[in-house]
Amino acid sequence: MNPNAFPGHELRERREALGLTVDDVFRKIRIPSHYLNALEDADFRVLPAASYTVGFLKTYCEFLELDAPRFMDSFRACVRPSAGRFLGIRRDKAKALPQWVGEAVTWCGICAVLALVWFTYSLVFQPQGDFGQGRVQAGTLELKLPSDTASNGE
Repeated sequence: MNPNAFPGHELRERREALGLTVDDVFRKIRIPSHYLNALEDADFRVLPAASYTVGFLKTYCEFLELDAPRFMDSFRACVRPSAGRFLGIRRDKAKALPQWVGEAVTWCGICAVLALVWFTYSLVFQPQGDFGQGRVQAGTLELKLPSDTASNGE
């Protein structure tokens, strides 16, 4: 047996030996039937994220009274080496960005954080100057226009 081959057929055989259908299992443990079929067929493209699938697999194995850690380890071994192919990414031919792009993104992030800190300080922590007082005083002060002073001086 290939060490990276997932033993989904054992899940199916055990379920059938218990005389259960996929719908019976769904009604008991509430794992969607298309996920159960995918586990039995070892069709990982249909399954959700690996963390959910491991949980489904553990529940399913415990329901069938099988060794859950063996199946979970087998699933992880099958998914881990092919993670790039599973996601549609080929790592060997992936184009790497130039180093300056990463540095530019880093410096933009630093500048954004500094601008946010400055903006927060200017709004929240800056001492209250004469922002409100200047407006009040402008209404109470008597304004003298140059034409008024010229008429008073004659």
